[in-house]
Amino acid sequence: MPDLLDLQAAQFRNGGRGQVVGGYHQFDCWGLVMAVFDRFGVAVPDFARSCWDAEGNHAVYRDEAESGRWLKLAAPEAPCLVVMRTHPLAPEACNHFGVYIGGGKMLHMRDEVGVKLDAVNERPWKRFILEYRRWNGNTSR
Repeated sequence: MPDLLDLQAAQFRNGGRGQVVGGYHQFDCWGLVMAVFDRFGVAVPDFARSCWDAEGNHAVYRDEAESGRWLKLAAPEAPCLVVMRTHPLAPEACNHFGVYIGGGKMLHMRDEVGVKLDAVNERPWKRFILEYRRWNGNTSR
């Protein structure tokens, strides 16, 4: 597994793609997804959307899922996208994303607490996770 320790100290920033401010990387959840996949040697596309736009992010995810660029997995494998539904006002929207890094764990970014290393099979995440996807495409559109 690649070294992810420095990413675990990152801070939340809407639209963050790894800028360093005050000695800390700044990410939103998709920015962290991009950085973790990069550490595994996989380049995934950037969608440059506000992390608070649950329905807009869901629309982008739906288009990506239907594109064939992300393969749906029966079980997680490292690295793969962890797709979650966490928005109380848009409960059907896939609005939060993390990366499964192995050992039953995922890394994801939360706006109020920063980077979290959480077990995918424990509460509360088990109920929020919709599916796992492996990158299967290129980043050109």
